[in-house]
Amino acid sequence: MNLMTRSFPSWFFGSALLLCTLFLTACGDDEPIVLPEGVQVLTGSVLPTDISLLRRGTHLFQVDDEDVYFLESTAVNLRKYERKHVVLQGEVSPNVDSSYLPLLTVEAVLDVLEQETKEWKLRSFGVTFELPDSWGGSIESALSSFVPLGSSDPAIIFQWEESEEQEKEENTEEQLDYDSTPIVIDGTRATKSVDSQTGNETVRIERPNGVIQITYIALDHPHAQQWHADWISALASMELADTRVPDTPTSTGAITGSPCGGPAGILCPEGFYCDVTNLQENIGVCRSLQ
Repeated sequence: MNLMTRSFPSWFFGSALLLCTLFLTACGDDEPIVLPEGVQVLTGSVLPTDISLLRRGTHLFQVDDEDVYFLESTAVNLRKYERKHVVLQGEVSPNVDSSYLPLLTVEAVLDVLEQETKEWKLRSFGVTFELPDSWGGSIESALSSFVPLGSSDPAIIFQWEESEEQEKEENTEEQLDYDSTPIVIDGTRATKSVDSQTGNETVRIERPNGVIQITYIALDHPHAQQWHADWISALASMELADTRVPDTPTSTGAITGSPCGGPAGILCPEGFYCDVTNLQENIGVCRSLQ
């Protein structure tokens, strides 16, 4: 039999046509995203990002807490606008690798929409800093906590540790944890460490008569990235006084009820204990021993 002239049943062609249709439909799902053409005017936040050899972009552009574009510019110094809400003008183009976000080449910054901030003065810590006015705070002598809007748990916690050894200052560098990174807060040397499992960050600042420990708790929340940006801005705005003024509470009511335990392992001041109310998270409140 001549194979070149062999006939096929009609059902074969129907099945083949169906397979081809399914294949073409599947391929259609990977159609390239249509990018806006021409000059664009966009409002969002500029966030720093890592430099990569695989894509273009020195910064990220975020709209409503969602990463939208990578940014780059030869006309504007984008570092000046990091973690700020701005109005940008530029053109959008594909990135080098289509698996990355598109690129917005910034031509100009049309406006900076400053967020209203509030200055907090922690006299007992000798610290002044700024946070968006949407944050709430509870200020105590040895422990102060700050809660972002939309959360019932604190995200930034200050603790004061009294120095017990004078020679501690002389051996600071030898005592640093291997995971700690040296940083500078208001011209003063400090250290910053990050918990690789929880994402919590701890900053320790050596003072003449003690240590200021500031903990950022990486809460699981849709606005967590913005809260982290607020935390970084708070550190950048921080000013340290030459001396601290310890508070002398007239009653125990102000300290009673302060948060303790939790991911940061917050301790209660002397004369108080941690009454754990959430056994799963090990979170509680400080209660007087009296």
